[in-house]
Amino acid sequence: MREWTEEDEDRYRASERERKTALVNRIMNDAQKRYDQAEENYQALGYPSSYRSMEKWRDLIEVCQMALESLSQSCFRCEQRYKNGKSIAEMLRQRKACGTETISIDEAIEQVRNAAS
Repeated sequence: MREWTEEDEDRYRASERERKTALVNRIMNDAQKRYDQAEENYQALGYPSSYRSMEKWRDLIEVCQMALESLSQSCFRCEQRYKNGKSIAEMLRQRKACGTETISIDEAIEQVRNAAS
């Protein structure tokens, strides 16, 4: 059996980064389609629920963009940043589902910066 080398580790990390990037891109593309659909509904009908849907999809798109930015950086902290992004996305989802306090994207970005340092 061959010994695991640093080169193998680099290839593994690169493939993991590519896999995660593809997953985030797929989620972001789906969210963009749903955002566009919600925007069309809001423009046509003007329902507040359509506007709330637009906000939800826009927030998800912004979280995906933050995740892509952190994945594109080649560093040992990518996995930690990915986990922090997932926890922030979950927090956004919970706050919106409960109808309680919402979080601004600026606050989410600040939390990502604090978690990364």
